[in-house]
Amino acid sequence: MHQRIKYTHDSVEVIESKPLEGLTLAERMIHNESAPINRLHAELLSTIFALLAESWPNNYIQVDSQGDGSNSKQHLVELNWARVSHICRQWRNVALGHSSLWTDIHLDSPKWAQLQMQQCRGSPLKLISNGPLSAEGKIPLNLALTSKFKQLKRVSLLINDEETSQQVANVMFGINSLAPNLESLSLIRLNLPVVDLGMHQGEVSSFNDLLGGGSPRLHSLDLAFVNFSWTSPTLTGLTSLMLASPLQPGQ
Repeated sequence: MHQRIKYTHDSVEVIESKPLEGLTLAERMIHNESAPINRLHAELLSTIFALLAESWPNNYIQVDSQGDGSNSKQHLVELNWARVSHICRQWRNVALGHSSLWTDIHLDSPKWAQLQMQQCRGSPLKLISNGPLSAEGKIPLNLALTSKFKQLKRVSLLINDEETSQQVANVMFGINSLAPNLESLSLIRLNLPVVDLGMHQGEVSSFNDLLGGGSPRLHSLDLAFVNFSWTSPTLTGLTSLMLASPLQPGQ
């Protein structure tokens, strides 16, 4: 053991005498591992990363696609706190191993959202879309609704097509829809018809019984142009309720 420690110490001294750009990959790894900050325990390092993620969250932006002659948008993520995962192998392993760092799922950046879905494991999730979903964006949405629905803590979705609307309805409406961890739900439907349930009960039954299986922690509900039943038990126990309808007074 003494010889191993001496060898490592001598190796660090040799590496420190070389310019950084001249180091091999193995030497760079030894250099990084010998840095004072990497002597911190992984739990403490992950706490630092969590504080950084809270104060410097990633940004999600849309830019016009260039050179393809279309009006399509590119969905990009501006890495802020997540840059720590690119510093060295140890930091990357710590970041990837701390599941709560990956729980803010922004569907506006589909590829990043899919990476987050792989790393979040069983942690409570926030599922957010601030704009119309692309075909790529529907992939992590489907994964979240089908395999991680009971982990959802906060959901805020902007829905502007029938496919996504029906996909959400199939999971969130019905007597088997149980959301034990859900605290906040916002569903905004744009450019889609809203049907009077009192007159068309049979035709839109899939939109009745919002979270009919129970949502004991739900305290905030925001529905815009979404069919629902006033008899739903979901409306009981709320501390915040916002509703929007296309109908004008007197209609």
